[in-house]
Amino acid sequence: LDGPRAQVKSELSTHDSYNEGLSVSVSTDHECLEGRVGTPSQETALFAVHGTTSRPDGYVDIAANQALHLIVSGLASAGRRCVIEFNTEFAAQGRYLLKGGIADSDSGWCRVEVINADTGASLVKFETPTQVTPAPTERYSWRQFMA
Repeated sequence: LDGPRAQVKSELSTHDSYNEGLSVSVSTDHECLEGRVGTPSQETALFAVHGTTSRPDGYVDIAANQALHLIVSGLASAGRRCVIEFNTEFAAQGRYLLKGGIADSDSGWCRVEVINADTGASLVKFETPTQVTPAPTERYSWRQFMA
């Protein structure tokens, strides 16, 4: 990574089932930033989650002070999936937690919350198939779908 950095850690989880998993990826693709699905080849994997285990473990460096497109994708049995995509910007030297995961394997709901690790403040929270949108003062955009 060139330029300013922040750190992010996954505390996402799935049910302890062999057929459930989550992945988190990031893109700087401007197509994503305008609310359209970008080119998957431009996405970089951040985390893979199974049960309560995220890989890699601990904090990872992520670009700061620039718009990023985060994609949280979940897979469950019977071909169910959920995707939460949102645009955000991390502050340089900041530390952030991603919490949530697959909340209900029967419906395939996914949740993700971004928390400032140093203050404990919740910055944004998303859930499929319903949404809790950010406060009007926040600079986030979002798009989610349930298939």
